[in-house]
Amino acid sequence: MNRIGLTVSGLRISIVQRPEFFDRSANDRYLVGECQHTTDIVIHDIAAHRVEFAKRKVQDLCWLMQFMAMSQVGPFAWEYRGSKQIKRLRGVLVRHISTVEMNDGKAGREFVETVWKSYLRLNRPRQLKVLFDYIVCAEVSGQPFEIKLAILFVALEHLVTTFARSKKIAIKGNRFVRLVRDPKTNRLVTRSYSFMELFNAMLKEAHMKKGFKRIRKVRNEITHFGRAHKPLSSLIRDYETLQGFFREYILRLL
Repeated sequence: MNRIGLTVSGLRISIVQRPEFFDRSANDRYLVGECQHTTDIVIHDIAAHRVEFAKRKVQDLCWLMQFMAMSQVGPFAWEYRGSKQIKRLRGVLVRHISTVEMNDGKAGREFVETVWKSYLRLNRPRQLKVLFDYIVCAEVSGQPFEIKLAILFVALEHLVTTFARSKKIAIKGNRFVRLVRDPKTNRLVTRSYSFMELFNAMLKEAHMKKGFKRIRKVRNEITHFGRAHKPLSSLIRDYETLQGFFREYILRLL
């Protein structure tokens, strides 16, 4: 089915995938790496005074669909009562394993309607749009795996930072800090959180297991030396592990 009907934020929406994209095999890479008009989003019975609101919600929906499809998604044109607006769009079609099967209309509708409220609630404090952009940009073909991993390491820093901010942890300079009692002086002093302390706290809240020692080593090599001293097969495995982590964490968060 190439049409999904759903209701979000009081808007009745139809998402219509164009036949040439719906019919193609997921393994067919003939359009990968290009910007393509794949889908039309129709909002039913929308009054003129709600058009701008509807546009914002379509933008929100496109960002969520980017995570669902693991491909860059964004609106490039609007049409209302004969008036058409076209905008520039950065984005290319990526063919990777999608988070949600995009050719399954029922699964797509149920996912959006299930997570929509929590997605809108968390979107700003956890800056989910930025996170979605990072993890999908890493999927764009033609990049060395060191670059793909570097993008995911930035995404990981972003994820931990927004977690700490959402917990209202104090910031001093560019560090997250806390007050602890110095056993020698018995006075309260400022101590910085390490990245791993915040990362593990984030995992604990999401009920996820720890265990990133090997990937931490790769991160340090790429960050400090510009390359990892590992075979390509090992880098691919680390990359897939990180991508799997992001998907699991986001799904648990939503």
